[in-house]
Amino acid sequence: MLGVLYGMGKQSLAGRLNCDVAEADRVIQALYNAFPRLREYVHEQEDYVMEHEGYINTILGDKLRVPEWKYYLEAKTSYEKKQQEAKVRRLGVNLPIQGGTSTLMSSGFFNDIRTAIEKGWNLTSFVTVHDSNTCDFSADKLWGLWDFYAEHFTKFVYDRSGMTLLFDLLIGVTYQDAAELKVISPDIIELKGNARTLQMIIDSMNECPGLKYEINMPREDIVPSYIEDPVDRFIQEKGCSMVMDKSSYTVQFKKLGKL
Repeated sequence: MLGVLYGMGKQSLAGRLNCDVAEADRVIQALYNAFPRLREYVHEQEDYVMEHEGYINTILGDKLRVPEWKYYLEAKTSYEKKQQEAKVRRLGVNLPIQGGTSTLMSSGFFNDIRTAIEKGWNLTSFVTVHDSNTCDFSADKLWGLWDFYAEHFTKFVYDRSGMTLLFDLLIGVTYQDAAELKVISPDIIELKGNARTLQMIIDSMNECPGLKYEINMPREDIVPSYIEDPVDRFIQEKGCSMVMDKSSYTVQFKKLGKL
């Protein structure tokens, strides 16, 4: 669906789906038939960029001109003109969706950081990459983290764009081994991940001043299962991690009292 929205034609879709062009065309038409407004939107965006001298119709109303407009104007032959027009039209659909969504995400991530400073959360951002934001925070904030992002990311973006952006929360000391966080109740959270990550999270909790909690599993029962052989580890991880823990645990933590 996203490929079609980004302007993928039946030839390219056929290659992606490993089917003939006729079948790819049927897929595209089935999508448009199921969502008639989608077809209208695509045509509106394509026409807009051609009717506004290469400027696209963005979600936030900013003025952006596609670089290919220059080559469209400079085209010498009707064939070149047609080729460049196709590129301009495709970007007229692609950029507002893909670029606009990235901009909205970034504004939400920035609002998280700004609000955290105002609230004294000490939420420190390390890196933002397209659709993810990696931050550092104190362990006592684990129980309020989901509500914080729901209000200052999802609601913030919705209030400004009408678009609902949901999120997943992954907690850990490394990006690869982060544990999934799930809220069970205001006082109970659940973390699912490998033993190495969970042990380090528990250590951070224990070092957090004033934090008191219960865990539904003894720490000594959370045992890592390391891949010792470096070649085997490289193959399984499909990369170059120096440590790989294949264990998997689901652990609940109950906060006791208020900080």
